[in-house]
Amino acid sequence: MTLVHRSLAALVVAALLAPVGVAQDSVAKSACLGGDATSPWDLTEQANDFVVDLNAFSTSWGTEFGIAPLLKSSKTALAFTGSLISAQGISSTQTAVTGSAASYAAWVGAGLGINGDPSVNDVPGVVSAVCDMSQFGVAFAEFSTTDAGQDYSGVIGATVAFQPSNPGRLYVSKRMAAVNSCDPNSKLASLAMGSVNGDGHVFIRSDGFGAVGGCGLTMFTGGADNNIWSVDLGARSTSALNVISDDAIGMKDTGALSNYISNEGTAHGPPGNVGLASAPTYIGGNFNAEELHGTAGSVGFSTGHLASTTNARGNVSYTPQNFAPLSSTHGLAGILGYDSGSPIQATYLNVWGLSSNGSVTGNRACSLPGSITDNDDGFVTLGPMGTLEFDHYHSQVAFQGGNGQVAMRVLDNGDLITAAVVDHPLDSGPNHPINAIAVCKVDGVTGAESWTLAGWNDGVAGKDILDGPGGTSIGTLVPLNLVTGGAPLGPSMSSPMIDSKGNIYFMSSLFTDADADFATGLVRAVFDPAGFSYQLDLVMKTGHIFHGENSTKDYLVTFLGIADGNSVSSGAAWSGNISGGAHGGMDPSTLGQLDPRANGGIVISAGIIYDTNDDGDFTRCFDGGVDEDYNVLLYIGHCAWGDVGQGKPAFNGVTPKLTLKGIQVPGSAGSAVVTDMLPGQNYFIVIGLSGLFAPFKNGTLVPNPDFLFPPIPTGGGSSTLPFAWPAGIPSCFPLYYQVWVTGPGLPGPFSATNGVVTEGP
Repeated sequence: MTLVHRSLAALVVAALLAPVGVAQDSVAKSACLGGDATSPWDLTEQANDFVVDLNAFSTSWGTEFGIAPLLKSSKTALAFTGSLISAQGISSTQTAVTGSAASYAAWVGAGLGINGDPSVNDVPGVVSAVCDMSQFGVAFAEFSTTDAGQDYSGVIGATVAFQPSNPGRLYVSKRMAAVNSCDPNSKLASLAMGSVNGDGHVFIRSDGFGAVGGCGLTMFTGGADNNIWSVDLGARSTSALNVISDDAIGMKDTGALSNYISNEGTAHGPPGNVGLASAPTYIGGNFNAEELHGTAGSVGFSTGHLASTTNARGNVSYTPQNFAPLSSTHGLAGILGYDSGSPIQATYLNVWGLSSNGSVTGNRACSLPGSITDNDDGFVTLGPMGTLEFDHYHSQVAFQGGNGQVAMRVLDNGDLITAAVVDHPLDSGPNHPINAIAVCKVDGVTGAESWTLAGWNDGVAGKDILDGPGGTSIGTLVPLNLVTGGAPLGPSMSSPMIDSKGNIYFMSSLFTDADADFATGLVRAVFDPAGFSYQLDLVMKTGHIFHGENSTKDYLVTFLGIADGNSVSSGAAWSGNISGGAHGGMDPSTLGQLDPRANGGIVISAGIIYDTNDDGDFTRCFDGGVDEDYNVLLYIGHCAWGDVGQGKPAFNGVTPKLTLKGIQVPGSAGSAVVTDMLPGQNYFIVIGLSGLFAPFKNGTLVPNPDFLFPPIPTGGGSSTLPFAWPAGIPSCFPLYYQVWVTGPGLPGPFSATNGVVTEGP
């Protein structure tokens, strides 16, 4: 070992042997001052770069994810700490980026944050991002009533970078993408968010609904005012507004703004995009049942996207996977369809392939059967034949989003699955509370079509939520009216989101036995490919408390929206709320069905309250307390350090597992957790400053053995070693870890955990 190797090894050893007494995750300096969200019109707050650290938590099945408030909505009125969030989304793909040593605000403590008002936030510290990273984009639309009584709408976007081996720390570059006014007294347009790509191009829609003018600019008026734009977050001015108006320039940030559809009289839905960096490519639909595609200044249209139907409902969905029978090269798009007649009943899941410019390469439709059986529990959708129909396209959704109703995924074996919400047994309108997630599978070779349910309620109760695969029920899905007490009546489920392994995530109203109470929550329907069936895992719900790693304050999830007053809420989850791939661009075929890395990242809108005075009570200022409430975009994703596999099973066939938790920042707390060992065994921790990946004891020794801990007895079958990440490890320097297990007794047959690799911050 060289001297530097000895020094670094000593740092790591000291860290692992020493027990530890570390979203815009922030609170204001003083309670009840209106929080620390920023104003959308403040020229000093158009751009903010900051760090968000994830808090680890486990689902009801024990899958560990990280969660954090990624972005806060804007503050436009004294009486509220933030605007309401409408449609949201995350990029379908991730982009590889080289660390540019950009500066990011970073803090651990209350009162620190990005707000430039010194009475609100103290100035935080600064860190740099220098390693090679993966990057995704996120965006959401927001709306509120200003103190002047005007309707504000805006779009906030961000690019988010992370080291795949250190995913617990997110480097966020937040930008005010666009606003509909220059101040609280004006309104030039109404804005909606459609989608975002991995390079930070946010696609938005604007029209003139409710415009009143102001700012010395020209407002959009009349019906011929449908516009589709993209905003390049990386090109956004850090000291100028981007006001969407009917002026050639006006107060637009022309260096960041591109136009695709200009002042069309036909209504267009919120835009999707094909995740291309070099030429951001729009895909969308309009009220003429046409699909639109292309780059700025070169948009074409077609009706060849619809199969077995000539009419469409809802907004366009997208996934980056290709389906061979459709000859697609740049992913798939989807939309609901219906046959002509009255009443309108959407009974088709239309899917079409895309070329590089978004044009149609082939189409396919799944036709909704008269009834569907849940292949897991045998439940059959209620009602007589022919009464099922797809929903979530009513009311404001066509104009405000989100995107979209149809979720799609091409599985490892080449089969295509699509899913959407159905109403049953009879549709009582857009707020119908009895819903199910219907899933269609199309065989990639034969084209055969089959159906099942991922989740359902029957008007009283619903599919069981379990404590593990094939486990015990811990609750059930229920209709929304049981949660709300009557209004809104429904719907009870959001549109589905599908991860890289075919697991389906959705928001639903539910009842949990432990709390003996109703709630709304995020549910994962875990896919069994062999049985084409799903079992339910509760990810998180209202009433859950998480710790803010940056604010150092706990926060309570108070609201997860599904319905508004008369239909599905645009602020609910949609198919575009989940990444189209696995964590960090991993190959999904290398991952297990329950692996958290199968989820490349989810964003959902939520209301939260911080316990600012640490008294265990969550009461906001406006209700007589001192705690701060916000509307935020929550991020949920993989947060453990880089797993490179190469484990060796014990004689019982079980492979022990090593998980390193924490944030790789000097002084931050972490732990090394070893599970699935046999009682009475001993284990050795091997640490290397490089990877060896050499044959050893009929397994693979992952680290170069620069340091070997003395044997540690397990006692039981698991062990946890707390540590603090040491200072002095160079940025981007890789470290490799593995645990080798012997016994019972010494010497004995060896087994080994997976290897874990990480890079210094």
